Amino acid sequence: MHLRVLVLLFAAAVTLLGGCDRRETPLAGKARGLGNSKGECTLEIEIPTEANVPTVHAAAAAWTAAGAPSVRLVTVPRTTPFEDGRSQLTLGVPGAHCREVAPAGGSAACLATGQEGVARHRASQDGVITEVDLVLDRALLDRPSRLYEVWLHELGHALGLDHFPGPGAAAPPAVSVMTNPAPAGASRPGAADVRSLHRAYGGGCR
Repeated sequence: MHLRVLVLLFAAAVTLLGGCDRRETPLAGKARGLGNSKGECTLEIEIPTEANVPTVHAAAAAWTAAGAPSVRLVTVPRTTPFEDGRSQLTLGVPGAHCREVAPAGGSAACLATGQEGVARHRASQDGVITEVDLVLDRALLDRPSRLYEVWLHELGHALGLDHFPGPGAAAPPAVSVMTNPAPAGASRPGAADVRSLHRAYGGGCR
């Protein structure tokens, strides 16, 4: 009798910690080149010089450490949020950023008022993500902890993850870092996020 009670208590504790949550984060698509027959499992994203800070690299490393496809950050002098065949990060001021890119029409990723980060996918007709443009609030550079949380979330989008678990719902960061907005206290990709990426890209991306 006592053993049964202990087992039930243990099961309840694991459930509360998210260890028994077998849900997966929805996929928006698969990034081009990842998990293919050539064994290519690295997504390259260009970042501007001012974003070349330890916090930004640490968030990318967290995805690799979790067993997801790795993210390689390449520092370049200048990036843009426009469609040009390259995955890039730019920095902007919410609201003002949208006004700056408006002359380009609807082709640019736009950071609207109230947003800390945004990711815009561009995909082929068969649903393969060919490019992702990411924009972060420039003010996050002065808030390293929040920069890490938001960038971790946006990198999930870059790898093909959608929001989890859905509008108006919530999940702890241990389950998913893809809740909207980006969850506070996130330190690594959630279990549901990693399961989705393993299913999408296969065991070769480890």
